[in-house]
Amino acid sequence: MSAALASCGDSSEPILTTDGVTQTTTSPGTDGMSSSDETGGPQACPDPNSSQENGECLCNLGYAWCNPDDADDLSCCVDPDQTTATPTEGTGEPTSDGTSGGEACPDAVDPPASCDENSESFFCTNPASCGPQGSAQYYCEGGVWAEDTSLDDTCELDGYDFAYGCVDDGATVYVECGSGSGAACSGDAPSCEGASTWAGCKWGKTTEVDCFVQCTEVGDGMGATYDHGACEVQDGEAVCACCDAGDPGCPV
Repeated sequence: MSAALASCGDSSEPILTTDGVTQTTTSPGTDGMSSSDETGGPQACPDPNSSQENGECLCNLGYAWCNPDDADDLSCCVDPDQTTATPTEGTGEPTSDGTSGGEACPDAVDPPASCDENSESFFCTNPASCGPQGSAQYYCEGGVWAEDTSLDDTCELDGYDFAYGCVDDGATVYVECGSGSGAACSGDAPSCEGASTWAGCKWGKTTEVDCFVQCTEVGDGMGATYDHGACEVQDGEAVCACCDAGDPGCPV
């Protein structure tokens, strides 16, 4: 698996949702449902998956009214129509296999005993089907493959913090880069650190993603970008929530 070398950012970002950032206003018509105590004053919304705005209860991001035809029912249920894109996260126990650490790839291939410097430059143990976790990269020097231990440096030159490892798509060897501490991890649940930062375990390394940059510059799995992005907890899981100006609940 020898090919040209390229570096790229993490192509598998945290869950993205594109139905607003702060909340969804899915309800009968366009109005929310109000909640008040016996004195007529406002009170907290009864459903934990809802929040109050201008005295009205609105279902949070990813939820809709369970019984939209019943104005007295303020319960919110998960809305399957609000789509998300699931990230690929490293969940294997860290091991000593490969320069990037993490779970070994079952289809990994060791480099041949020799190489031709005139036609071969780089070799990666992991095919694209495995991802970079547990990979090792080599370069051809003096007719033999030498292990490349400078992947983190390659990513830092491109503005990232560390390298997950490498993958070979059959034509090019890619170094997958990420942001955050890069410390070894094993399936840690993602969380929001402040309003914009998604933090979690991906490809066996502790990763942080700026949701605003992810939504406005990188985009979703289809390449679409949005006007705003923030990190929110939806149904107990941290996500990058994207929206466009004018969308219900979008703060811009």
